Amino acid sequence: MAFQTKFAIGYNGSTVAWLGPDEVAWTCGNAVIIQSLSTRAQRVLKGTGFGISCFTVSKRHGLIAVAEKGLKPNVFIYSTKTLQLLMRLSPGELSKDEEQALPGGSTDKQQQPNVVTLGIIAMGFSGDGERLVVCGDEPDCSVIVYGWKKVEVLGRSRLPPSQPATQVSFHPLDPTILATTHGGTTSVWYLEAMWDRTLFRYQSLTAGALPPGHDITAHIWCPHGLYVGTSGGGLALLDVT
Repeated sequence: MAFQTKFAIGYNGSTVAWLGPDEVAWTCGNAVIIQSLSTRAQRVLKGTGFGISCFTVSKRHGLIAVAEKGLKPNVFIYSTKTLQLLMRLSPGELSKDEEQALPGGSTDKQQQPNVVTLGIIAMGFSGDGERLVVCGDEPDCSVIVYGWKKVEVLGRSRLPPSQPATQVSFHPLDPTILATTHGGTTSVWYLEAMWDRTLFRYQSLTAGALPPGHDITAHIWCPHGLYVGTSGGGLALLDVT
């Protein structure tokens, strides 16, 4: 006998995201709750694993990505309108193309690039809704960019220094640029298309760029660059061009 969850109560202090002018979403146990502010009616998107580590939304394109807890966790992408599953991504595994590109073939495990082993801690959609970035927890601290509709890995690297991200987001107008906040600093990443591959590189804020006691804790994009907030209450604007 199957039970259908109609209502859930609880909040663990994690992200609350807008899905539209009248709907918000948050995590409650092993589910994402989508609630109307005007009617208080809820829709419940139940998790598939041992829990939900994080989620992200693309409000403009009606998408929500949910990361499950567990070893080699999966990411599930749904339509926010129908809650229909659109795609499943596996950041803990290499794509077939990546396996074939390994120097020793798919059996050469020592040459495998960064994957997500223990958990996913941050995600973000690009402004056009076509790309999803996934950040892994320690010890991998991976950054993986997907063209999710084709399950295509566009970029794969590791956070510098190897500390997990607390925030990740795409430039709202350019899906080839994204930013991560991690380990008290911020890095800006660039996807550059080459004739035979895509180059995934980053630039990090140099040591001493901010006064002592001002570790970066958050970032947000603006038309002129990237604002970063610090633990000392400071605000700085970075030119990322």
